[in-house]
Amino acid sequence: STLFPYTTLFRSTTEFVWVRRTGTELGYKIALGGSILAPNTYQGDKNADVPFYFSHTIHLTKGKITGFCQANFGSHTNSFQCGVNYKLGKNR
Repeated sequence: STLFPYTTLFRSTTEFVWVRRTGTELGYKIALGGSILAPNTYQGDKNADVPFYFSHTIHLTKGKITGFCQANFGSHTNSFQCGVNYKLGKNR
């Protein structure tokens, strides 16, 4: 047994962004990932499930303010978060 067991992972993401003439931006991102090892060779924890996840994110940007919501589902966790960001710098 090692302190930090490593495994081989794959992950893929893609994002779709739509910009209206008014400058409002709407985006959707999907991501998925997991281990490509056989379940009997994965040694990350005592659970026999090989880790995997799906992530979905939507965002809406107007000017310097962006709101987003993200949902994550996986073999070892499920989570949901929402937030707001404000861009401090100048627009380019």
